[in-house]
Amino acid sequence: MSHNYNASYRDPYAEQGAEYLDDRGNPTSAPRDGNAEGYYQQYNMYGPEKTTPADVDTNVGGTERLQPGRSNIGQAPMSSFAAMGPPPRSTGILRMWRKDERGKQWTRGGGARSTGRLVVCCLTITLLIVLSIILTVLMFVRPPSITLNSTDVNPATAEFNLDQKHINLDIQLGISVRNPNWFGAHFKQITATVKYPGLDSSFGGGTVWNTNFGAYTESTFDFPLKLNYSTAADPSGQMINDIAAKCGLQGSKAKGDLTINYDLKLWLKILSATISPTISGTPSSRNQHLPPPLPTTAYNPFHLPLSLSLLSHTLIFTSLAPTPPTKLNLDKMVKAVVCGAAGGIGQPLSLLLKLNPTITELSLYDVVNAHGVATDLSHINTPATVKGFLPADNGAEKALVGADIVVIPAGVPRKPGMTRDDLFNVNAGICATLAQSIANVCPKAFVCVISNPVNSTVPVFAQVFQKAGCYDPKRLFGVTTLDIVRAATFVSEVIGKPQDAPKYTVPVVGGHSGHTIVPLLTQSDPQIPAAVLNDKEKRDALVNRIQFGGDEVVKAKDGTGSATLSMAQAGAQFANWVIDAAFNGKQRVIQSYIDLSAAPGGEAIKKEIGGSCEFFSVNVELGRDGVQNILPIGNIDEAEQALIKGAVSELGPSIKKGLDFAPPAPKQ
Repeated sequence: MSHNYNASYRDPYAEQGAEYLDDRGNPTSAPRDGNAEGYYQQYNMYGPEKTTPADVDTNVGGTERLQPGRSNIGQAPMSSFAAMGPPPRSTGILRMWRKDERGKQWTRGGGARSTGRLVVCCLTITLLIVLSIILTVLMFVRPPSITLNSTDVNPATAEFNLDQKHINLDIQLGISVRNPNWFGAHFKQITATVKYPGLDSSFGGGTVWNTNFGAYTESTFDFPLKLNYSTAADPSGQMINDIAAKCGLQGSKAKGDLTINYDLKLWLKILSATISPTISGTPSSRNQHLPPPLPTTAYNPFHLPLSLSLLSHTLIFTSLAPTPPTKLNLDKMVKAVVCGAAGGIGQPLSLLLKLNPTITELSLYDVVNAHGVATDLSHINTPATVKGFLPADNGAEKALVGADIVVIPAGVPRKPGMTRDDLFNVNAGICATLAQSIANVCPKAFVCVISNPVNSTVPVFAQVFQKAGCYDPKRLFGVTTLDIVRAATFVSEVIGKPQDAPKYTVPVVGGHSGHTIVPLLTQSDPQIPAAVLNDKEKRDALVNRIQFGGDEVVKAKDGTGSATLSMAQAGAQFANWVIDAAFNGKQRVIQSYIDLSAAPGGEAIKKEIGGSCEFFSVNVELGRDGVQNILPIGNIDEAEQALIKGAVSELGPSIKKGLDFAPPAPKQ
């Protein structure tokens, strides 16, 4: 049976006279039905198709051999092929096509080629899905923000010696990194190269590797930047001569800034990518006292402070001193003096100050045993050199020469039943004498008074300095830190957590004796539980213990001594705060008994306390020159207001007693 499918396509093989195709699809006139299996060569104008006799569907008329000039599309029923339509047109090149009756479509090529196309298609789709996931994740990735904060110089390692052509500075460059992502990041590498303007050679730098940052964190770390001068980097001596000229010690030019350029490069790794992030922020100025880079021809007492600031990628050292003499003490950084160094407070206080790396010279003065204490401390391997001085041969003024800070625990100790006011007649004379020596030798030094009664001895110092014409209220402090230390300790004990004492800060205002000590329990940080504040008996007992904690120690020592060790720790802590603010550029808020005329805010305090006290213990903000601002007392409750009112009534007479004290006439 013959079926005419009305195929209207040209048959290029029929036109060539070919009736059959061979195994490779080439036209031939020889039939291919002689093997044992037997198969017929089915083909049309688009290519061959092989079917065995068993595949022939007799219901649709069997199979026909191709006749010249005809086209035989296949063996499927006409309805099936009608649905499939004709195969795609040939481009003139022999194309291989297969029909898929199940899919009702024509496919080009053999089974292997179709499988290959399927694999490639699947791989392409998979790749596109992976790329889409990566791009989606990257849409939510935000680059960490990096800010330069500040600079600090390690004074213990700072070295200047122009005779030997040696300069060494260890600078800590503060870097803050905020990582806003849900995954960690880290600096793979940070490098810095330091150059002096006009010189191509490097004379310093630093490198840090693999600094990690967690997810959703903000961290600050110090990058070590080391400056190490050598003649190899400056064969002409340009840098050395320039430093000397800008410090005003060489040539006729005025002093100027010492500028050091540096190049900071960062490699930040996020996921598996390494980038060089943008640095933002301009670090604030940091004032440092550095030994000047000047010739070491002699060692006369002189101190040249330098200011260190960081602007963009430039370090600027600015001379702050007036034109200096030609002979300077290059070994000197911060000189501290302890007057009364051999006493019960003075010895542990001197020990604690010896441990401060910023202090490079420590002078100890007392009426006895000063040399022994100094020798003992001098064996401790910290930067400070220690010397002892006695009253003979004008020892007090020799000890005070060039002093930057003077701490005074001098005076007789308390005895059982003795109040701080009882000490006044003895200790006021000692304080007046020391005040006169300070006025003569180091009038610009910071003076920290521990000698009791502080409520009266601080006004004694103020009066002596005023008469000497050198009074700077910003630089005179009454040390009341022990009251704050006791308040934190006693509060932690009352709430049953003595181990948390370091976490507590309890402001204490007023004065430094008995009822003039006013702890502001409502301003405690962390807050004191309401169960304690609302219990009048517990609260009154706590306030009383803070006010008269000194009596507790005197009784415990059976009248043989007073609070010496705790006072030494509090005094050293206070001195270190002053040093940090004045010489290390670290602003601090501390509490001290001060002249309320020292800085802005004093008049507001007088209005708050409802009295006319000239001196009062309150929160102050310290800076390079001492007291910068006097801070308000803040919100307090009625009980604390009553305590302040009582303190003011007692402070008035104590202050007047100190101001009216007539210092002894100087010896002829």
